[in-house]
Amino acid sequence: MKPQALTQPLSLRRLVLAAAIPLVLGALCPTQAMASVVRGAVSAATSMGTGSGSLDNLINQSGLSSAYTSGVTDFVTYAAATTHDSSEASNAWSSAEGNTRGWVVFDFGTLVTLNGLVLWNLRTSAPATLRGFNLYTDADADFTNGVGALLGSFAPPNEGLSPVPSRIFDFGVVTTRYLEMEITTNNGGQFATVTGFGEIAFSELAEAVPEPGVLALLGIGLGGLASSRRRRT
Repeated sequence: MKPQALTQPLSLRRLVLAAAIPLVLGALCPTQAMASVVRGAVSAATSMGTGSGSLDNLINQSGLSSAYTSGVTDFVTYAAATTHDSSEASNAWSSAEGNTRGWVVFDFGTLVTLNGLVLWNLRTSAPATLRGFNLYTDADADFTNGVGALLGSFAPPNEGLSPVPSRIFDFGVVTTRYLEMEITTNNGGQFATVTGFGEIAFSELAEAVPEPGVLALLGIGLGGLASSRRRRT
């Protein structure tokens, strides 16, 4: 009768492990878990011309205190800690003389699901800093044929000297390939005939990757279940 006495506790242990594993995974790795990662545009175009710097400077990470990997780097952590040096024209963009208002369109190269952005403005002593803009979705990169839904109106503050801190703006979740920024005003001053800013990146929603500790816990549970089965046989 001894073999039967040993079999009963092993069977109970097996049932407990089998029941615990899905509960742990459900609590720590929900199927709908989403993470916010940095997404950079792959190209930009404007109706305002270029007087200083380059449009590419808005999306190529030039002047940022640290680099990000588009689609991978955590948005919240990165945006909160990163500054921008706009003291050099090679790190920023300003419009052509006389074009203080107009459009900048960002192309992500594919459909992306976004819910916010981080922007680094120009330093106060640089040509007129961005003060207000509207953000729209769009079906293409043509800013002459209308826009899609308005995502919000935003007002970046006037910054001090470099390095410039990040400014984070949230909007409703949207899936799109193109976003259009309608620049509505600058901060005036000596160079009020142009408008510009330093850098922009976006918050993309992506499926969360399980933490290593969660995967290790799963491995322990499966290992215990396998060991229990071996001991029973």
